[in-house]
Amino acid sequence: MSALGDLFDAIVAEFVEDQQSTSIVFGAREVARQLNQGLPVANRIVVEPLSGTDTIGPILPPRTPPAFVARLDVSANVYCWACDASTASAATNERSQYDAVLALFSRTMRAIVNAKAGEVTFGSVRKVKPEKKELVLGQEWVFDIQVIEDCDANPQTSVTRPGPQLTTTLVFPAPTG
Repeated sequence: MSALGDLFDAIVAEFVEDQQSTSIVFGAREVARQLNQGLPVANRIVVEPLSGTDTIGPILPPRTPPAFVARLDVSANVYCWACDASTASAATNERSQYDAVLALFSRTMRAIVNAKAGEVTFGSVRKVKPEKKELVLGQEWVFDIQVIEDCDANPQTSVTRPGPQLTTTLVFPAPTG
């Protein structure tokens, strides 16, 4: 299990009973696409690991050897896109859109802070500047997080996450010599 994965699961749990059908996705290819989403699926959170860089993060000494061999300081972006389409005038009202994205951001932050998923450091919050044709589709914010991942000395060879079943098998090369 990973600390970033646990944070993602906490965000999903925060919105599991949401009547507004908030879409929560993990991965760089899933970065919020306002233009493609449209109003029916407004309210979208994307956890983008590694923040679109090639650098995962510095290797840190383990906190509790021998159970862990190292720690990684992993960066991620969290995108929050919301749109208040409750009335025809709300869709073009900047205050309504600000209030909508602030509410989504607040719930996302509550989930992360209450997750107990290891050490998390927060960076700055930025407004994503939409293209002109996307201006009527709410607001999108992105914020940075740093998560400390423990590297287990005896990793599991398969991982099963809750939700849609996806099993990943870790393959290690056979020892030589």
